[in-house]
This record gives sequence, structure tokens and C-alpha cells, in this order.
Amino acid sequence: MAFHPTDKAVFLKDHTNNIQKLLKTFEPGVRAEVKKEQQISDKTLKLVQILEQMAQHETCPAAQKSLDKLASALNNTQNNREALIDQLETNIIGQFGTFPEKLKKLQASTRNRDKVMKAALQSHKKVIGLQEKKKVKPAVLAVATQKDNQDQAKMREVENNFNSETVNFEKERLNGLKDMLLAYVQGHMFLHARSLEGLSEVFAAIHAIDVEKEGKDLKRKLRDMESE
Repeated sequence: MAFHPTDKAVFLKDHTNNIQKLLKTFEPGVRAEVKKEQQISDKTLKLVQILEQMAQHETCPAAQKSLDKLASALNNTQNNREALIDQLETNIIGQFGTFPEKLKKLQASTRNRDKVMKAALQSHKKVIGLQEKKKVKPAVLAVATQKDNQDQAKMREVENNFNSETVNFEKERLNGLKDMLLAYVQGHMFLHARSLEGLSEVFAAIHAIDVEKEGKDLKRKLRDMESE
């Protein structure tokens, strides 16, 4: 009879403990980021309103155009940030809800496996002990041997099922983790890529402001006012 080493039980215990730590740390971390992004979004909206008011009172056409473009770019960034928040809430935080129940089932299977293996080990030890005795009734040994064989068969069945369940859980866990990480990275990539695109246009508009030309235009307007 071949028993699996205790290293397997230790590995699985450590593995499930690590997953629990993930649930207890990563999810609150994402929730904190969602809250932070929402706060930034709210502040961005206020800044957009200020920029729009500034543009209404700006007398320099080029500066007014820059203010309008910046307000528009920030408004788009705010919309993209809202999309990121939805991505985090749906595809990351929402995914965490599927893990606890699956993890509980695996832990229950682990406890059942340990219980069955312990019973099989005890049965086998009992048979060995009886075999080492000089005077043992054949009927007693036969009953113990039959019990041992039954426990070994049950152990093999439980072990095979447990291995399959563990592999399936791990594949589901990794698929879920993969989807969450991709959602996180893609959400941020989209936000920053679109923000950079919009701000690049704003940068060009701001850079195009010709201060000297605007100064000359203002000077001419002031002289025209004097002549009137």
C-alpha cells in the first residue's frame, strides 16, 4: 500500500491559506482604488466647470480655444475613468464573489480526504499488527484484512476525485485571476491612452498661443479705443 506523503496535505493547506489571504487583501485594495478613482472623477468634473467658466470670460481667442479643449479633454477623461470604475467593480470585485464558496468546497474535500486517509492508515496498521502476533484467530485477521481492503479502495477513489477537484479548482482560480488582472490592466491602459490622446491635442493648442501676437492685437485694440 502506498500513501501520499504529508507534503501534499501541507502544500494544499498552504495553497488555500494563500488564496484566503488574496481574498482578504486584494479585494479591499481594489475597492479602495475604486473609491479613489470616484473621488478623482468628482474633482475632475468640478475642474471642468471652472475651465468652462474661464473660457467664457477669456478675451484671447487662442487661450479660449485652449481652455475649451482642456475642459473637453478632462471631461472625456472623467468619462473614461467612470468606465474604469465600472470595469473594476464588475470584472474584478464581482469575480471575488465566486471564490469563497468554491474554496469552502475544496477545503471540505480536503478534510474528507484527510479523514479517509487516516482511517485507511489505521486499518492497514491494524492488519500489520495482527500479522506480527503469534496467535491470531484467522477470522479476526480476515475481518481486519477485509476492512483494510475496503478502506484502501475508498481511499483510492476519494484521492482520485480529490485530485480532479483540486485541478479543476486551480484551473478556475487561475482563469478568474487572469480575467481580473487583464481587466485591471486593460482598464488602466484605456484610461491613460485616451487621456494622453486628448491631452496631446490640448498641449498643441496651448503651445500655439502666440503671446507676442496677442500683445500686438491688444495694443491695436487699445489704440482704436483711444481714437474713438
